[in-house]
Amino acid sequence: MTQVVRRISWLGLCVLAACSSQDDGSEQDDTALQRAEQTLGARLTPSNLPANTCDTPGKGNFNVPAGGDAVVLDTDAACDALVPQADGLPTICVRKFANVTIDGVVTLKGARALALVATRSMQLRGFIHGEDGANAPQPQGQPPAPSSWNGGGGGGHVTPGGGGGGGTAGGAAFGPTTGAALVPGSSSTGRGGGAVQVVSCGTLDLSGQISVEGMIGAPGITRPPFPGGATGGASAGTIVVEAARVTNSGNGRLVATGGNGGCAELGVDPCGCGLGGNGTRPPTDGIMPPGFSTGGGGGGAAGRIVINVPRGTTVPALASDPPAFIGVIGTH
Repeated sequence: MTQVVRRISWLGLCVLAACSSQDDGSEQDDTALQRAEQTLGARLTPSNLPANTCDTPGKGNFNVPAGGDAVVLDTDAACDALVPQADGLPTICVRKFANVTIDGVVTLKGARALALVATRSMQLRGFIHGEDGANAPQPQGQPPAPSSWNGGGGGGHVTPGGGGGGGTAGGAAFGPTTGAALVPGSSSTGRGGGAVQVVSCGTLDLSGQISVEGMIGAPGITRPPFPGGATGGASAGTIVVEAARVTNSGNGRLVATGGNGGCAELGVDPCGCGLGGNGTRPPTDGIMPPGFSTGGGGGGAAGRIVINVPRGTTVPALASDPPAFIGVIGTH
C-alpha cells in the first residue's frame, strides 16, 4: 500500500489529527519535568538555542500516531523561533511544544536545520527521517562534467567524499569536529542529509529511529541524448540529542551514514560505485568497470551524532552509526 504524505499547515489551525493538539498543556502531568528538576536542582541549557528554552513552557502537544499518514515538518514554513548559526551554517527552525509523542513517521524538508523541543517530555518510538536536508554552505564533490564519462565525486563531511570513477574529486571534509553545531550533509547534484536536534527538558524515551543519511547517487547513462557518468553519493548530516534523562524502551537507533555513489550504469555488475562512509570505514572511490565507458560515483561521507546529558547521567545502549559522541549539557 502506498503511504500518503501530507504537509501540516501551522497558520493557526492544524489540518491533521496527527499534529499538535490545541490545548496549551497546562493541565498535562508535569511529572517528567518536575522529576528532572528535582534530580538536577537546575534546568537544562540546550546547545545552539537560547539559554532560557527550558524555562518557558511549550504550547500544545505534538502527537504523531502509529499507522497514520507520514507528517512533513517543513523548516521553511512557520517556526516558533529562528536561531542563526555561525560560519554560514543554516538557520535553525525551532518547534517548541509541551510534550512530543512520535509513534508514526515524521519527514523533514526545507533549507533550515530543525530543533524539536519538548519542555516536559518526549516519546520518540517512531521515525524521524531527515535524509533530504539543507545543502552545505559550499559545493561538495565535483559533478560529472557534461562532456565527461567520469563518475561524480561524493559529498564530504566528517571525512572527504569518495572520488568518482575516472578521477573526479570528492568533496573536502568540512564543519566542526567537536561541539553540537547543526551541520547538514552535502552533494554536488542535490541536498545532503539533514541537521536535526531533539531536546527534552524532562525525559526522552528514544526507542525509535532518527536518520539523516546521505542519498544514493544516480546511475550513469551510456545512451543518447544525455550520456554521462554516475553522480556521487550525498554525505550525511548531523543528529544532536539532548535531555535531562534518556531511556530506551525498545530499539533506539541513530543513523548518519553517507550515501553510495551511483552505479556506472543501471543494472551493471560490478556496479562500479563507491560505498558511503559509516562508523567502520570512510567512503570509497567509484571505478570505471572493465568494458564500460562510464564511471561510478564516489561514496558520500558519514555525518556526526552527538548525545548530551547532564553530568553523571547514564546514557542507555543505543544503536548508533557512526558511534555517538557523548557530551555534557549545560544547566542553570
